[in-house]
Order: sequence, then C-alpha cells, then structure tokens
Amino acid sequence: MQDTWAFIDWQSKRARYLLQFTRKPPHPYLHTYSSVLAGTLGALASVFGKLGFDEQALMLWLSTSLDGASSSSPLILLARGTCVGMMLLCNVAMTSFFIQSLHQSGSLLATVINTSISFIVTGLAGRLLFKETLSRQWWGGAGLTLAGVALLAGCAPATKTGSEEEMNRNR
Repeated sequence: MQDTWAFIDWQSKRARYLLQFTRKPPHPYLHTYSSVLAGTLGALASVFGKLGFDEQALMLWLSTSLDGASSSSPLILLARGTCVGMMLLCNVAMTSFFIQSLHQSGSLLATVINTSISFIVTGLAGRLLFKETLSRQWWGGAGLTLAGVALLAGCAPATKTGSEEEMNRNR
C-alpha cells in the first residue's frame, strides 16, 4: 500500500514538473488590452449618455432622419431610452474589463491607461459625432497622452516576489 502512495506522489511531482514547460508565456501587451477596451467602453458610455439625456444632442443627431418630430414623440422617447440602456450596458462591460485589467497589470497601470484612452476616445467622438471643435492644444495633449500610454504599455507588469507567492499558497 505504501508503494502505491509513493508511486502516486512521484507521478504528481512528475506531472507538475512537466506542466511548467508546457505553459505558454503571456503575450507582452496582454495586460494592456483590457485597459484599452475599458477606456473605449467608458467613452462610448459617455456618448450614449449625452444622446440619452441631452435632448438637443439627440435631435441634432437624428435631425436628418426625423424631420419635424417633436421631443415628446414616441420614437424620440424610444431612442432616448435605448441610448440610456446602451450607456448602462457599456458601463457594466467597462467595469468588467477594468477589473480584469486590474488583475492583469496592477492598479496604477490599469487606471492610467483606462483614463487616458477614455479621454482621447471621448474627445474624438465629440469631434466626429457632435461636431465639437478641438484646439491644437488638445491635439498636442492627446499626442503626448498616446505617447505616454505607448511607453506604459511596453512595461511589464509587476511580478510577485517569492514571499508574496508563499503567503498566497499558505492561505
């Protein structure tokens, strides 16, 4: 009986040893994808929020397809409700991806990339969708922000030290 347990223990150790060579290393930029996606979804949520709660923005957006429609028409109310629902959906998805990015890269890197991308995408959406003007100063700041994000994205996320891994195993 003791020989059987020794054999099982040996097989378990052998399997763990072989498993360490079969794991593929993560992609070097994997830790930033979730942060970028979270920032983009946050910006989309703000666009849907503006369309859902700002009657003038929605009427400007729909002015070509709804000539003469009043702000209380059922179609406008349906469009506003849909925009509010999409805003909530984008916020839920953004939160999910942001939490995933926190686990992948840590709080500092995830927060900086998420906020930066959200800032840039919101500005571009305002320019493209609502015809807002963006100054040269904004474009310069956006360029510097993207350069900073590119530098941060190239950084490897912090790894746990041996004592932290040991503490996690003992829990």
